[in-house]
Amino acid sequence: MRQWACQGRALVCLAVAATTLLAAAQPPLVPTESRVVFEACREHQDKGSQTNSAFAQEVKSEIGYTCGGTEVADQVDRSYQQAEHRAAVKVVAKYKAATGGQCPSTAGGTPLAVKAVLQASYPAAVFATAANYADADFKDMVQGLAWPVGVGGQIGQTRSLEVFTKPTLQNYLTDIATGGRVPHPFGSDTKAVVASFQAPAPSTQAAFFFHATETWNPCQWATDFDISQVDYIPYPGQPPCIGCKVHKGFLRAFNSVTDPNNATYNIGDIWQKMTGVAPASVTSVLCAGHSLGGAIATLCGPWAMATFPNAVVQTVTTGSPRVFDPSAAAWYNSLLGVESIVRFVNNMDIVPSFPLGQTLFLGAYTHVGSPIWLDRTGEFLPGNYTAFAEQRPAWYTASTYDHHGYLLAIKQALLCNPAF
Repeated sequence: MRQWACQGRALVCLAVAATTLLAAAQPPLVPTESRVVFEACREHQDKGSQTNSAFAQEVKSEIGYTCGGTEVADQVDRSYQQAEHRAAVKVVAKYKAATGGQCPSTAGGTPLAVKAVLQASYPAAVFATAANYADADFKDMVQGLAWPVGVGGQIGQTRSLEVFTKPTLQNYLTDIATGGRVPHPFGSDTKAVVASFQAPAPSTQAAFFFHATETWNPCQWATDFDISQVDYIPYPGQPPCIGCKVHKGFLRAFNSVTDPNNATYNIGDIWQKMTGVAPASVTSVLCAGHSLGGAIATLCGPWAMATFPNAVVQTVTTGSPRVFDPSAAAWYNSLLGVESIVRFVNNMDIVPSFPLGQTLFLGAYTHVGSPIWLDRTGEFLPGNYTAFAEQRPAWYTASTYDHHGYLLAIKQALLCNPAF
């Protein structure tokens, strides 16, 4: 969910934001005939190509970081984010002084119990980040990383799926007829990577990684800002979720890549075709993503439990926004188990603070699981990180700069600080 530079589409983008804020109808599965390449969503590919390689190099430098190194200083021009971050620090300081708030002490370093979580989850965090880049960069980033740590294998086969959607006239009429005050946003674009693992991991180990929002992709921003809530309906065989609500845009995005009526647009069917392993034989599933991808990976959890009924399912997210209302989040935690939900929050990253916990007319939102908060001393990267298994103070947010640097943060907190 990087900062949005809309340029010539300013009026269109403002209209989309206004439209999606008001939308309220239950999102149906997108009809196959409306899955067309929407040109407004394609244009981001050319605009983003100039900086994508620089971002990839920055991520690779994080992966290669060694304690005390300075080579991870920002390799992409982030001057606008640095200025915003300095302003955010000043605002946070005022809130802290006004409320008497305190941050936990970093003197003792990262607790051993938290380090164990960091070590176990680091490969998944890399997979989640690498999924945002071209295949060659993805392979470079994930090389040598095994899942699960110590006993698993490296990434094996992969398949990529990208689903563009454009609403049809029928979509608009159906949305209005079923109670929606405003019809669908003008399009969506959802990307996923389907992966298997090499030996010694079993062939029955599956993984699904989801793409973050791209700066120049208005269709993905439309998904992010479609923040009205709709009913969350559990999959067959799962406990009921009474009164549960979910972010409409995130649900629509996830539905677009898990269509039960079309194997071309179903990541479960793609995995089965790729590996030849029947769903009932799958023993473990990893769902991971960063930012928007983290929100979609969160929704992947219950789907994976229903699709692969004999599998142990885990979700690992970095910088994920909120997805559910409190009722749905409690149901989710009970279904997966909090220990199977790893959610990283980097320093003052603003994205995990959205949608707001209480949004006027649009319902309440809360996070799933328990966070691992990566707390940095030092204004910019590389800084010095300590990790805590606790919620960060509610006022300790407001930075878009901290939406990057997650892999460096995990490595520093794991390897470069003393433990107690």
